[in-house]
Amino acid sequence: MIMMKQFKFYNEFKAYLETLTHVDACVVDHLSELRLFSTWLEGNVINDIVRVKRSDIYDYMTHQNQLGNKQGTQNRKLNSLRKYYDCMIDLGHIERNPASGIYIGTRKQKVVVNPLSNIELNNLFHNISNYFETREEVRKYKTDVYEKINKRDTLIVSLMVFQGLDTGELDRLTVEDVNVKKGTIYIGSSGRRASRVLRLDTSQTIPFYEYLLQLESSQSKLFSIRVRSYMFELLKIIRAIEPKVKNAEHIRQSRIITWVSDLDIRTAQYQIGHRYVSSTEKYLINNTDDLVDELNKIHLFKY
Repeated sequence: MIMMKQFKFYNEFKAYLETLTHVDACVVDHLSELRLFSTWLEGNVINDIVRVKRSDIYDYMTHQNQLGNKQGTQNRKLNSLRKYYDCMIDLGHIERNPASGIYIGTRKQKVVVNPLSNIELNNLFHNISNYFETREEVRKYKTDVYEKINKRDTLIVSLMVFQGLDTGELDRLTVEDVNVKKGTIYIGSSGRRASRVLRLDTSQTIPFYEYLLQLESSQSKLFSIRVRSYMFELLKIIRAIEPKVKNAEHIRQSRIITWVSDLDIRTAQYQIGHRYVSSTEKYLINNTDDLVDELNKIHLFKY
């Protein structure tokens, strides 16, 4: 067995990798990449592998480019670096991943164009709520059905605006996931998202209480409709009230940006449901200074 160089927090990183994969070869590959990176750092008189700068990562990838390594090879190296710094964040040694969002070639960093501000998101909900209270389109239904439809649609929009849920998460919600007494809602895990318990906004509490009272005792799903299909109609109303909205994902991304801006990165990660903090850090680029820095460095990786 090849002896690996014991770079800083080697054993902790190895244990971290073993929680992510049961494939020994993958663990060995990641450790090998960190050994190579550590050697390069020493050669450039950078003494602390844990607290490298983002510019150091760029310099390392420029070096890899000069060595003639292909894009796929370079991206695999970056993947190992991202995992190492995710581990360092978990251990509490750093707050942000310096390798987050860096990819070689045509893949672009996630930049949300024209996101809604926190004030715009709040205004969107209140304007939608007022609209649903008075809309004529569903008055053809019986009064109790009409009220249930309006409350349902109000709650769907509220969960998009305040909890940043997407249509898949909305479709999976059950009646038992909502705890009006505690003012919380449970979001179950999916393939890409971790489970979490989020606070309800004060403006959601009474509508949820009234809506749940109207449901049949046999209904287990929170919303009896398929939200993913219904969203096409709902977005027509949303865009009429706030033309800035592009789609349902635009609302979620806007809420994510407010969380990343206002909360510490770990709290934001939990709220969003990201399994890895590096996924959350990609949204940091929506800060203007970060965006300019990224755009200035793009030329280094276009070849």
